[in-house]
Amino acid sequence: MKIVPSTDEHIQWILGKVNCHKVEGAKGISSITDDGRLLCCCLMDSWTEGSCQVHIAIDSPIGLRNHAFVYEVFNYIFNTLGRKVAIGFVDSTNIKALKFDKKLGFKELARIKDGARYGVDTVILELRREDCKWIELKEAA
Repeated sequence: MKIVPSTDEHIQWILGKVNCHKVEGAKGISSITDDGRLLCCCLMDSWTEGSCQVHIAIDSPIGLRNHAFVYEVFNYIFNTLGRKVAIGFVDSTNIKALKFDKKLGFKELARIKDGARYGVDTVILELRREDCKWIELKEAA
């Protein structure tokens, strides 16, 4: 397994999975097999001085093995680029994504009623640098 910058093909794949559009300045990190098969991808966009929006899609949980992918994503956001907070927007019916995001350490900030579609809220999540256990684990090793 390798962690690499996302290719255009990876970015098109994740855009289809997370139902969003690529915006200018978007950057991606992917976990791939040694023969190049995509396992998971993170697209980061909507950059501000202090934050970015994070989109993650997983094709195979093996891409999360040993947490290398998760570390690279948050190391890039918090250490390389110096942002203070990662932000996520999740459809309230996507229970699997909400559970995964909360396991990563994201906390629910708010819900936008009917934000995803009529009757379905958009859940706004944040992960602050000081609360990110992934970069602390790597830094302590």
